Amino acid sequence: MTVRSVWISAFIIFAFACAYFSNVLCHPTQMICAPHSDLVRVFSFLRYFATECLQRYGEWPLWNPYSFSGFPFFADAQGFLYYPTFLLQILFFNPDPFLGFHVMIHFFLAGFFMYLLARALGAGDFGSLVSGIIFMCAALGFLTACPEKSATVSWIPLIILLLQRLLDHTRLIIALTLAVSIALQFLCG
Repeated sequence: MTVRSVWISAFIIFAFACAYFSNVLCHPTQMICAPHSDLVRVFSFLRYFATECLQRYGEWPLWNPYSFSGFPFFADAQGFLYYPTFLLQILFFNPDPFLGFHVMIHFFLAGFFMYLLARALGAGDFGSLVSGIIFMCAALGFLTACPEKSATVSWIPLIILLLQRLLDHTRLIIALTLAVSIALQFLCG
């Protein structure tokens, strides 16, 4: 596996993700789903609530008074409070467009990580590229239905790859990268 083939494959997978989510790129203010879907009613509200707490009031959203008779928001895994893409969301006042970018980023990561896993398992360049594209298209149901599952599914091939590498070569950097990958998978919901 050469560095050039990895970059070319990453570009192809990224171009495929951009083509598939062209509406997100061309019309960033539009949602990636129907306006009355669960994605909007649940996840957009959570993101609006968290963004408003941080931007308007300057405080970490610990308690959600609007859900049930109150709910500990910091303990809700679907709020993405501790996931790194949440920090990017804070830059946007309107979290709805960012939800599309979140799904598109994880769509790309799912395909790229599967490409790396297939290469490590002995598949050729073309076979690895096809497996990455098939995996990211198969994961699309998770990606658009529940954004927290999109991030979880996208990390699975990388975790398997790192586990295989750790069993072959016991190195601290591989173990730390595996630990960070598993932690990111848990933090995304």
